[in-house]
Amino acid sequence: MKKIILSGVLILFVLMAFAQEKAQQERRGKQFTAEQRATLLTKKMQLHLDLSSDQYKKLLTVNTDFLNKKQMAMENRESDGREISKEGKFDMLNAKMDARIAYQNEVKKILNEEQFEKYLKMPKDIEMRHKKCNHRKHHRMGRRHW
Repeated sequence: MKKIILSGVLILFVLMAFAQEKAQQERRGKQFTAEQRATLLTKKMQLHLDLSSDQYKKLLTVNTDFLNKKQMAMENRESDGREISKEGKFDMLNAKMDARIAYQNEVKKILNEEQFEKYLKMPKDIEMRHKKCNHRKHHRMGRRHW
């Protein structure tokens, strides 16, 4: 009897942990709109790159377009709700990389050489924090993601 109760409590805790993690992921992703994220990103770029007002306006437009497309792709993927095949994953990652290359080319047109060099160093910090966060999450769940 004790084993049944103990296993029931354990299952309850596991289910609560998964529900809480999913709720946190949803809140994190839907905290800001694409336009708000674009504004924050552009302001961060302005701080790091010392942008002119003309550069700021152009980058705000580019960032807004890029983040809107990214958000729509995420929503389409989430609404689909089915497992993605290997070929589908490849196509999705390929399209994502093409979008990043196009975005980087647009940014390169707007910035001067010195600013672009600083820009290339900027995202590394953001990506490293994101990877650390994902690593901790997977490690906590007993999976390794490297």
